Amino acid sequence: MSAQDTTGMPATDAQRLDSAILEHQTRWLYAGGPLTAGTNILVALVFAGVLHHLNGNPAYGYWAGSITLFNLLRLLVFQVRTHRPGLLTTRQWRQLYQAGALGSGLLWSAATLWFLPELELAQRMFATIILTGIATGAMATLLPDHLTYRLYVLSILLPLGVVMMRHGTTIDVVTGLLAWLLAAFLLTSCRHAAQAIAESLRLRFRNEQLLQDLQLEKQRQASEAEGIVGTILANVPLTIWIADTNGHVTYMDDRRIRHLPQRPLPPPGNSILGKTVQPELARLAAAALRGEHSVGELVFGNLPHEVHCTPRRDPDGHISGLVGVAIDISEHKRQEAELARLAHYDGLTGLANRALATDQMRIAFARARRNGHLVAVCFLDLDNFKHVNDSMGHHMGDELLCQVAQRLANAVRECDLVARFGGDEFLVLLEELSQEADAARIAHHLLSLFEQPFHLHGREIFATTSIGIALFPRDGKNPEQTLTSADAAMYEAKQAGRNNYRFFTPALRELSERHLTIETELRRAIERDELSLVYQPQADVRSRRIQGAEALLRWQSSRLGPVPPDQFIPIAERAGLMPVIGEWVLRRACHDVASWQHDARNFRLAVNVSPRQFHQADLEAVIEEILRDTGLPPHRLELEITEGLLMQDKPDLAETLERLHALGLSLALDDFGTGYSALSYLHRFPLQTLKIDRSFVAGIGQDHNSETLVDAIVAMAHSLDMNVIAEGVENPEQLAYLASRQVKLVQGFLFSRPLPPEQMAELLAQGEPLEATP
Repeated sequence: MSAQDTTGMPATDAQRLDSAILEHQTRWLYAGGPLTAGTNILVALVFAGVLHHLNGNPAYGYWAGSITLFNLLRLLVFQVRTHRPGLLTTRQWRQLYQAGALGSGLLWSAATLWFLPELELAQRMFATIILTGIATGAMATLLPDHLTYRLYVLSILLPLGVVMMRHGTTIDVVTGLLAWLLAAFLLTSCRHAAQAIAESLRLRFRNEQLLQDLQLEKQRQASEAEGIVGTILANVPLTIWIADTNGHVTYMDDRRIRHLPQRPLPPPGNSILGKTVQPELARLAAAALRGEHSVGELVFGNLPHEVHCTPRRDPDGHISGLVGVAIDISEHKRQEAELARLAHYDGLTGLANRALATDQMRIAFARARRNGHLVAVCFLDLDNFKHVNDSMGHHMGDELLCQVAQRLANAVRECDLVARFGGDEFLVLLEELSQEADAARIAHHLLSLFEQPFHLHGREIFATTSIGIALFPRDGKNPEQTLTSADAAMYEAKQAGRNNYRFFTPALRELSERHLTIETELRRAIERDELSLVYQPQADVRSRRIQGAEALLRWQSSRLGPVPPDQFIPIAERAGLMPVIGEWVLRRACHDVASWQHDARNFRLAVNVSPRQFHQADLEAVIEEILRDTGLPPHRLELEITEGLLMQDKPDLAETLERLHALGLSLALDDFGTGYSALSYLHRFPLQTLKIDRSFVAGIGQDHNSETLVDAIVAMAHSLDMNVIAEGVENPEQLAYLASRQVKLVQGFLFSRPLPPEQMAELLAQGEPLEATP
């Protein structure tokens, strides 16, 4: 170690200071150790008892016994430390405590890895609450030592996040992510707090040592004392004064504060107890003259100072005056304010964050109850923001968010609040509204802010937003309910075409509850064997013989009854359930077709693949496995994809389609013409079939525009050497028109409604042409 540390103290003093801080922190840890160990035992017993009551697994008891024995051992160590502290060095006691904390955390981690995977969702949530509570609660006793707390928290929350995310459900994934975010927040908070504590202790011990040095200097000659004190004052940010037993100042070094506009301390010769002195300073000085060491916080000029007043004693121990020290703590206060800002404001945009916005909503709602006004909660979500990040980079996305935040903040009143809720979501809190029309007017103004382009590092882009509006107290009794209502209204605005706003309505609440019920029941539909398939025959227009069939999913819920596909499939897609359901459909359909006894050399099975399912990393491997297990030849399977998928234009899209085509599968573009009509993309992808949407077929014979579109689709498909299938054929006129346009395959109620597997197999076995039944 060098002769001096970075603070300018002699190396030996710096070592003593570090040792004192280490000893103080270790005493803090061991003082709170029994509470931590006792809490671990109690919570573990309750945790294991509840799970054993629910599941009856004896392993919970073994685990609870293990963690109880381990923490009893820790309690024994704490007792030894109390009665025989000299048995080990302070550093060794610290390391022993860290090992105990890590061991305790690992035992909780073992519970996570051992028990959590087998629990139901509600039980996993219960376990998550227990584990996060244990990790959060430990901060009070482990705060002085960031390393100990880091070992403890990471050993509990990292495995929790991994296990929850491995379940794959939205709730579990979100819970796992929240566990990791909680770990990051706790560790960051503990690190800042531990640094602040260490700095405070360092300052405290240095000040105490300095005061002791000043008292000793009185025994030396005055000139030497003044030289030493002068040297000290030149190197530390302190203001020092000495007063006699009557409170009159006999020495003053106020070089640090004499530049302030008002003199905070009386000059030498004046009393520190005088009426012109700050009352709090006079109180501290009077306490010191009574023999008490007093500490307080005062403002000198505009700077906060920590003031210490210590009694001076003569060699006989009698009070001979006092020594006062004022320490500038403005930087410390600035750091505290910065920590508070980070806890309540968004680091990117500077807007209020979710926590602060929620608190402000509670305050606004309380005011609204008193004065009878309305409060509007506007929830904004940028439209297609992901495209900006994907195409231009996250730095451009961040710049767009900052500019959006600036426009929103400049557009509202001083009494209103703009907050960023995370990602591309913003909240605008509008107070003192008289009627709904006021909120509509402001929402229209917010939408107008996006009419002008945003300039991002020399590039000009346009962005829009969708706004959901909920009114308090009509749409929610608290912030959580009102936010849920505003979020539902925002999704309604998205579905209505984006770049608009919607108010929350009771119908939206019913729809939201209906969607939640459907999602909940759908998660168990497969294990309850509630899903089934029906098959819509695809017939040759001229021979009217079956050439293939489209597999269609049906759901007969034990609780909800029959649920239409157009209701549950979008919900399944949004909830991330389609990969699992889609794999089930593929496997069941291939198994059914492979088991049918008929001449099927030309029969082709068509199965829809959702966009979420298509982007599975292992889609190709899953299909290969299904074909291998069921024995269905690849050329008899046709995958139907949507136009929206092609419009995503992701780099790996064409490669995935090429690999699927290389397996021998056929690829069809479903509902062509209803979406983006991505004509320029057709030649880039290995598509073999276009399916004409039923909405165009329904217009044949009634709407000239529909017939024109059908003619154009057929001509384009033939020019690209693609097959054409028409959906929704329901009468002979439609069939005749399509036949005249050389459409070879059709499906619809004219020939057959979707059939269960048994009826479809029987129909194929008969091998007869289908009869038209308009």
